[in-house]
Amino acid sequence: MADWQVNEDKAWFKKWWPKDTPKNYDFEKLSLGEFFERQRMKYPNERMMWFIESWMSYEEAGQLIDSLATALHNLGVKKGDVVAFLMPNSFQYIISFYATVKLGAIATGINPTYKPLEVLHHLRITSATILITLDALYGELIEPIISQSKIEMVIYFP
Repeated sequence: MADWQVNEDKAWFKKWWPKDTPKNYDFEKLSLGEFFERQRMKYPNERMMWFIESWMSYEEAGQLIDSLATALHNLGVKKGDVVAFLMPNSFQYIISFYATVKLGAIATGINPTYKPLEVLHHLRITSATILITLDALYGELIEPIISQSKIEMVIYFP
């Protein structure tokens, strides 16, 4: 049995599980970056995501992800670093996420409705050293607590 599979002797499989539905699947092992690149090659001009009346294709997103991943690499972000994102759902969030995981860094999202001490708590428990945020959120949420965190680098999006 693979690491991510569930023991098929579980009670819910015996009592409630639909008869024709498999209990486990064999998934190919690949990274999120590899997964994205496959989709990008397969559907380059297809719509990938939508935000505030704008669509972005896989290829458009891929170019931005590659660009940000290169910039992060050039700034010294490497495999195992923890990169925190403080921003709402947006193109920037998705691009930041995939650029981060493409480098092998660890991505962690922070709810932008948190108060400064909640943001600090999140930064502490994740040991994040890099923060990507919207510039509008910095003054209210980050500035009051950044000296108490392990954040070494802040990247702002407008």
